Amino acid sequence: MTAIGFQPDSAVSRMLSDASSPSVRTSICSRFSFVRESGFAGPAALARTPWYAARMVSAMAGENRTATGSPEWAPHARYAAVRPPSRDPDFTGRPGLREPQPSRILVHSPAHPRTCRRATPMKLLHTADWHLGAKLGRHDRTDDHRTALRALLDIAASERPDLIIHAGDLFDAYRPPYPALRLGVTALQRLARIAPTVVISGNHDSGALFDVLDDMAGMASPRRLRFVTRPRVLEFDDLAEVPVVLACVPFIPPGAITDYATGDASRFEGDYADGIRSLNDRVMDRAREAAGPHGIVLYTAHLHVDGARPGNSERRFTVGEDHATHTKGLHRALYCAFGHIHDPQQLPGSARGRYAGSLIPLDYGESSQSKHAVVVTIGDDVQVDERELPPGRPLQSFNGTLRELETRAADGALDGCFVKALVKSDDPVPDLADRVAEWSPKCVIFNLVNEVANRPVRPISGGEDGEEPSIEDLFVEWRSTAATVRATKAPRETVLTLFREAVAGSGDEEGPDFGLTELTMRAEGVLAALRGGSGSGAAGSRDGSHTREPGRQGDS
Repeated sequence: MTAIGFQPDSAVSRMLSDASSPSVRTSICSRFSFVRESGFAGPAALARTPWYAARMVSAMAGENRTATGSPEWAPHARYAAVRPPSRDPDFTGRPGLREPQPSRILVHSPAHPRTCRRATPMKLLHTADWHLGAKLGRHDRTDDHRTALRALLDIAASERPDLIIHAGDLFDAYRPPYPALRLGVTALQRLARIAPTVVISGNHDSGALFDVLDDMAGMASPRRLRFVTRPRVLEFDDLAEVPVVLACVPFIPPGAITDYATGDASRFEGDYADGIRSLNDRVMDRAREAAGPHGIVLYTAHLHVDGARPGNSERRFTVGEDHATHTKGLHRALYCAFGHIHDPQQLPGSARGRYAGSLIPLDYGESSQSKHAVVVTIGDDVQVDERELPPGRPLQSFNGTLRELETRAADGALDGCFVKALVKSDDPVPDLADRVAEWSPKCVIFNLVNEVANRPVRPISGGEDGEEPSIEDLFVEWRSTAATVRATKAPRETVLTLFREAVAGSGDEEGPDFGLTELTMRAEGVLAALRGGSGSGAAGSRDGSHTREPGRQGDS
């Protein structure tokens, strides 16, 4: 892109460096045919200037606008102008105003960005699927998450990335427990001190909670942390020598894909993969337009790509064939940061990118997986490296005899580990958990099963005439031999009577009500008494007289 009337000579450079007052800046802007707009203290058409001239002039203005367009003051920051409204800000087909975006400042170079030589490479840190608040059975994993987050912060402090991307599933549940919420927010705040940080929502995250967190993050000045819950394009003008654009596609439920696939939901025809492909095309078109011919386009999403290797812990409902998408069209991004699949791996297809994987092994389906953070360096080419993260407490499995378990666990060998054991024996082993705790007192027993070879198996036998036992006889046998203590607290005869009524009424349309009719009538009578009127229940008009509220006289 060539600036109008620009002459790159030493005299011009001296004029720019001496531009310390508004009048001098005005004369320089006039000489280079810069367009000025009312209400701005600096040039509004920096997109038409060489990057070094724009940087010098805008640094004198002392004003900076982040990817959200909110004005923030910082020394030596480049100036950003406000863009016109957009008719479709969130790719929902609904009109609205796009948030003000930074203006584009492009490097004057005829080369394609993939082959353009950059003096200073841009660095990106990619992480995903923290699942804070997750438990292994009834056991809390906060200590394991905290250990991995410390390592991630050390990596960020060492690598000093220009941008940090979290590709979804920050929490394990829509309503994370308060310790998990605090841990996540604190970790993101510390990452944001190192570099601007963007977090997209995953299928485990609450969009409403993310919107609240995003509003709170927007109060900081300068803003460094952003939560994204809808497809959108974020633009940054101060991360590299060229504009950097991040296309964001959070997890989209199948029922909502029609709202994002096209501008008109009523005209969309296709499956989930077709909707995501259409959305990706629209997002990438807008990102490519915003970046210009020499900008850096990045892409992040929380999706299942067809051909990816899912781990055993992901919810099958959201990684099945019905939710499989494709990477067609994503080759236009220099790097694609994906989340959702917990096993770290390269993206299938032609797109350049990776699944970062989960922060720690979440259950035994991931016990053999190594966990990483991804560091991406964009310079003359795109270099993708992995930095290993500590897995937390090891998830140990055992399948063997009691003697073999003793040998493995003796002298605290399993201390600090989660233990899942299947112990085979000829006869039942009493106090098995106590024995394991004696050998490794600091281990955490996740699951302990004793498989007994000599346990008698009695076939179901009928009566003397060889007939099969009735369902009532089977119920009595189950209650006396296999039911839990809680299930046998109720009186035997009462339970049998209710069971007989239930079985007898199973083929009746009305069926037994187990006393619910009388209970309902009493409840209606109480409600009528509280309202001061008559009720149809037993407590309301048992003798035909009206029941009134206590202490209240008759209506006059």
